[in-house]
Amino acid sequence: MQVEVDESMMLQQQVSRKRKWDGLHRMNRLPPPPPALNLDVAPSNVPISNVAKRMLKESLIQGLVSVLKNSNASISMEQAKQLAKFQIDEKKKGRSVLISGSTMVQTVTGNRFDNYDLDIYCQKESLPKLRKLLSKQFGMVCQSALPWYGDTTPAFRSADIHHVESYIIPNESTKTSSVATVRRRYWRAKMAQLAADEGETNEPWHDENVDMSYINKRNEHIYNMQRHAGYRFLRKFPITLSPKGNGPKAIDIIVCESSPQKSIDQFDIEICKCTFDGDQFEISSYLDTFNLRTTVDEFTQLLNHYTAYFFVGKLALTTEPIRIPYRGVPNNLVMHIIQCFLKAATEHDCKLPLLESDDAMLNDNTAWRITPLYFLKLHNKLMRQLQRVMKYVERGINVTMIDDAVKARFLKPAEGIVCFGG
Repeated sequence: MQVEVDESMMLQQQVSRKRKWDGLHRMNRLPPPPPALNLDVAPSNVPISNVAKRMLKESLIQGLVSVLKNSNASISMEQAKQLAKFQIDEKKKGRSVLISGSTMVQTVTGNRFDNYDLDIYCQKESLPKLRKLLSKQFGMVCQSALPWYGDTTPAFRSADIHHVESYIIPNESTKTSSVATVRRRYWRAKMAQLAADEGETNEPWHDENVDMSYINKRNEHIYNMQRHAGYRFLRKFPITLSPKGNGPKAIDIIVCESSPQKSIDQFDIEICKCTFDGDQFEISSYLDTFNLRTTVDEFTQLLNHYTAYFFVGKLALTTEPIRIPYRGVPNNLVMHIIQCFLKAATEHDCKLPLLESDDAMLNDNTAWRITPLYFLKLHNKLMRQLQRVMKYVERGINVTMIDDAVKARFLKPAEGIVCFGG
């Protein structure tokens, strides 16, 4: 539990810290101490001075540089300056390029995580130059491009995200090719597959040496993306031959249909909405954020009650999402999931999303029906959210709206690790 600090104690700590750092500064020419980031000790009606704002900004910049350096992207000081300059240049053109996610959570809280990447949000107009920056200046290679981010179910993911591109730092064993080559080989493999399905053995590609491994979701999306001028890669742009297994992901580019801020505002965890645009920091719910607290979206009540029912019984249950289509899912598990949702809705008045839709949703061709598939996809939505919540609980963030019983089930306090299982 986060302990609030009273004003007198904080003042004593600040004076002691300032004396200590002033002495070190005179001897070793160290930078001045970062300001205290806990604003709960100040009365809410007292505005922060401009000096304090500048000190806070300088502290956040130093923190961001440190976080970028220790990320999977290993971004140097020079590269950080190049990225910030690119963001500012795009901002002058009326385009927003934002850094958000776990990188910003570390920057504003002072906590440090292991094994994390960098999330950059932009619009399609900023995409060509951002790709060039990562490829030419940062030496990275695109590994994946997929039309979703997080949740893969259309009704449960942000409609404002067009696609997500993942980049890695290549090593000596990384095999790459040009986008044009990968697209061409995917098309040949797809045509060969269709010809085999239809029994057409006289087609020109039937006798060729076609590599069927090129048929995958990434290559399918790149093939379709190259048909649209606003999103297509340059023909010679480097990409890994395999969409997986090329090393840790370094950077995600989240390409938004309209505004990057609009996509970020749809995050389910409030603390993850903090952003940096190359010049200014936007700190969401700063009183909670500086005290390592956060809230979750409207799914919280349903998550609390559903998990309380779901992880009870003799079934071997985990938080891993269920593969869709669900032909291999046992009937008793499907019935258990449906029963748990109905219990949460009827006994605790939890609202099930998309069932109380407006006319626009009901008139849509993809209008939802109450089927087992609906409940399985909603289950997957909650399991992914639970994994994200527990990831931040493990990282020292107090997710206040999640029941302590839910946290205790999946967190081992002695070891500080998440335990996914029944």
